[in-house]
Amino acid sequence: MKASFKIIVYYVLLILIGCKKNNFNTNATDYQTVVQTEITNGDSAFIPIAQTVVVGTGNIIKFSKPINATVSISDSLGNNALINENFSPAFQNNPFAIFTSSYKFKSKNKYTLSVKNGTSPPVTATTYIPAPISLAKMDTCSCNRLNKAFLTVKINFQDDITSDNYYIIEVLKQRVKIKRYFFYRGTKYDLSIPTDSILYNHLKAGNNIYIIKDTIPLKSYVLQDSYTKDLNTDNAKISSLEMPFQRILLTDANFNGLIYHTKIDIDKKLFVEHNLEKQGRILIRLKSVSKELYTYLFDNERYFALFGSIPNSQLITLHSNILNGFGIFGGSYLEQWVFYFEPLN
Repeated sequence: MKASFKIIVYYVLLILIGCKKNNFNTNATDYQTVVQTEITNGDSAFIPIAQTVVVGTGNIIKFSKPINATVSISDSLGNNALINENFSPAFQNNPFAIFTSSYKFKSKNKYTLSVKNGTSPPVTATTYIPAPISLAKMDTCSCNRLNKAFLTVKINFQDDITSDNYYIIEVLKQRVKIKRYFFYRGTKYDLSIPTDSILYNHLKAGNNIYIIKDTIPLKSYVLQDSYTKDLNTDNAKISSLEMPFQRILLTDANFNGLIYHTKIDIDKKLFVEHNLEKQGRILIRLKSVSKELYTYLFDNERYFALFGSIPNSQLITLHSNILNGFGIFGGSYLEQWVFYFEPLN
């Protein structure tokens, strides 16, 4: 999904440290196409594509933008769309080329991604966006855990009995920008503009001028750790539930077709940032995801649980559904709740 662009760097690091070198050719002129994409209901197309180059004896793997790659998406309704590379300065220093279009993704649809990159074999991947989550509700309360103040998030939802379902719960902090402006004689002035700020200082003494504040979300996200005591989660298969996780993972194997209740705990200190440049809002997300995306994210959690406890050569290789390439092309249906914890001035 578009909102996860910042997390792309996180995925890239996992590829670098989680892949076994024998997944790649050792000739520096050879490369593999890398796709890192989660498509979500309601989002427009936002497809990051890179290519790997193995240097020398294979000890170094570099990422670079593909040259003249062609990207397209087709859906189960017979629609086809060409996705063009976006040359915005915002993406200039990223090793991934970003392909975007106004094409909108919908739930209960199957999608096929096709990438033609130079002389390498065509890269394809297929995924689906699950049906909407029914009766999704959320409530919060405060609790103590490990002698610390935590926020407990209670999440309830109705599972769909007609299919096998895979759920992810994640907590992110999204940076925001506070826009301050005022109106004078019917004209809007922005206080971030020096000339408008000077005008405000000149006018404020003798006029009834009020500053209006708007909170503008930025495309900057940081995953927050959370805890669970739910033994039905697949996190219980990964490590002790006394440990924090980046994502909580659930399948409906134990509650197929039922209303399910679960809880997560989040350290309140994670919500408060004294650096004004890093302040923001908290996003609590419940996702129903495709099987391949669930497997990929499950591998991520396993990797972090194992890291440091076994030799690097024994670490797992991440699941990939990219034919003739590497990475993930997965789908998700998203329910989201937004909270502001910091005083945004």
